[in-house]
Amino acid sequence: MSIGMRTAVMLMFVMAAGCSGEPDAPTDTGEQFVGTWVATTDSSAVMHIERHQEAFILRFDGNAQGHGFGHGNATGAYEDGVLEVRRGGIQFTFALNVDSGELSTGFKPATFRRRIEGEAPPTTPPPQLPKL
Repeated sequence: MSIGMRTAVMLMFVMAAGCSGEPDAPTDTGEQFVGTWVATTDSSAVMHIERHQEAFILRFDGNAQGHGFGHGNATGAYEDGVLEVRRGGIQFTFALNVDSGELSTGFKPATFRRRIEGEAPPTTPPPQLPKL
């Protein structure tokens, strides 16, 4: 067998080994955090998490201020199964409980649940307590 033929046969074996039909190992990229989330204790506190290349953008609406986030945006990065979020110089660690489906923010007892498709947003904010 010539050298060119040997090279061609070896190349065919390498290509066949690469196409073994076995799926690649799944990659965990943090997509489970993407979506609209509603606070479990206050449906007017809404958080939107979007993916932007390797980073995550978080937008806070409604009464999110009562949950320590205020209005506006924050950025996050996915590391080791959690979403590390920085806002106003404070680091938050968001973790998803796969059993309950709740998203813990690591701040106070604030937890969020994923907004169900078609679920109406809150129409009125919760009553405010009088200031003392």
